[in-house]
Amino acid sequence: MVDSSLTRFLAYLEQHCAGVDRSEFTTAEGQPDTAAARAYAEQLRDRFADSLGDLIDVEQRVNVVRVTSLAQAAPV
Repeated sequence: MVDSSLTRFLAYLEQHCAGVDRSEFTTAEGQPDTAAARAYAEQLRDRFADSLGDLIDVEQRVNVVRVTSLAQAAPV
């Protein structure tokens, strides 16, 4: 069974981001903030651990986190 927070997040991805959300993290000085990106990616991975690779993918590269819906259509 899919968690309701995952259902809402998948719906958000499909309706507002064409299935992919990209977040870029920078410091107050405008420098890449790798630590903040890593923390956000790990938070998402922990939150949606049971669905990683099946319904959702979380990828971090330097200061950018990309979340991709792997579902055909988000369950509603």
